[in-house]
Amino acid sequence: MRLYPKWGGVKVIAVSMRTHIYPEYNSINNILLFPLKLLYHFVVNHKAFQQICTISKYYKPDVVYTNVSVIGVGQKVAEKIKVPHIYHIREYQYLDFGMRIIPSSSTFKRMLQNQYSICITKGIQSHFGLNNQNSVVIYDGVRSEDVAFFDKRKEKYFLFVGRLDKTKGVRIVLEAFAKSRIRTHTLKIAGASLSKNEDNQLKELVKEYGIEDRVEFLGVVNDVDSIMRKATALVMASQFEGFGLVTAEAMFNGCLVIGRNVAGTKEQFDNGLKWTGDEIGMRWNSVDELRQCMNNVVENGIESYYPYIERGIKACKHYSIEQNALKIKEYLKFVIGNQ
Repeated sequence: MRLYPKWGGVKVIAVSMRTHIYPEYNSINNILLFPLKLLYHFVVNHKAFQQICTISKYYKPDVVYTNVSVIGVGQKVAEKIKVPHIYHIREYQYLDFGMRIIPSSSTFKRMLQNQYSICITKGIQSHFGLNNQNSVVIYDGVRSEDVAFFDKRKEKYFLFVGRLDKTKGVRIVLEAFAKSRIRTHTLKIAGASLSKNEDNQLKELVKEYGIEDRVEFLGVVNDVDSIMRKATALVMASQFEGFGLVTAEAMFNGCLVIGRNVAGTKEQFDNGLKWTGDEIGMRWNSVDELRQCMNNVVENGIESYYPYIERGIKACKHYSIEQNALKIKEYLKFVIGNQ
């Protein structure tokens, strides 16, 4: 446990804990070590529980707020000190990250029925069987509402931003780009993989597709905004993204989004259609549809899609930091006042 100086007038105490999910169980080594890893989870989290209970005796909180759904210590502390608890549910757990919650997903869903919860999308709210009586939907705060920027001087490249693994869909993007046979534009990939082996496999895939001269791996990029603003379009390909942060970031940066029509990105597109009266991005459901979207942008010219970008900028202001902070504050007041 560490005590940090006040940040913005708020005292911060850091307590080590583990996520409330099962350890990896996908190799011989992980199988052999599984019991020890599971025991370690429980030992670390029990110690964290005791430390936070001790802290709570001094500060006497009105509510315990857990910022993700895969940490269970806060809920147990709230039960112990008899105050309400709020889960801020930001992930589908297994669907987007392969996380297996302890003791089971069904048990967790039943427990949530008697909790207060903030869900970052309606899709997540529905996935956990929640409703407007025991939860609220508050979209993530991505940027300040006055920083949206549209640079019409686009350069000839498509952009992928994200972790380079199966769940983020980078292989699908490579396949679609190869099948598009586009020669006038390149594909820039910003992000890192979790292993050197994955890096090598992706580079081999690029060679197999014969697109080495048109694909650039940028690695981890510190200034993503600048490459988003200049990109012809960003391709969002995640299998089951909770909210779709990159989708919203691209819209704030005046970048056309070619987005997989699923989960968080789909909900953002649906919201944009409702709020602006027309599509704010290009939707795809298969590799061939993604290929066609990329071909259409090149053939028609990015100028033809400026209205999409302008509507996207209007829509993304619903995901401002200001609205997010205000709504969370209102919900905290509601929970505390409801006791």
